[in-house]
Amino acid sequence: MKLARIPAVLVALTLMAAPALAQDREVMGEELETLLSGNSIDGVWGQGHYVQHFQENGRTVYVADGRAPDWGTWRISSAGRYCSVWRGGGESCYPVIERDGVLHWLVESTGVAEPFTVVEGNITLQ
Repeated sequence: MKLARIPAVLVALTLMAAPALAQDREVMGEELETLLSGNSIDGVWGQGHYVQHFQENGRTVYVADGRAPDWGTWRISSAGRYCSVWRGGGESCYPVIERDGVLHWLVESTGVAEPFTVVEGNITLQ
């Protein structure tokens, strides 16, 4: 009898978690390009704070606290996702999700969602 209760509990927990997953909305394509182009983001990646500006010409600058600026390029892929190339590296693409009103980069390999806020203009100059 105890064995029959375990699957029922697992099903109940799975069903309770489903609404949380349903709240994620992927921000893609033109909507994502409009959010980023000419604007900056203020965010946290891992344990570190950073700001990043997205020029309309496809260049981007990333400034992590206490570090020198890093320049690269950015674009929206044909699949509608953000992609970037940094000095000495290959292209990386990330989905952007909105979770409970907050934007996040989603690192698909780990499932980690890194939060950020869009700020009008170039805040990397401040």
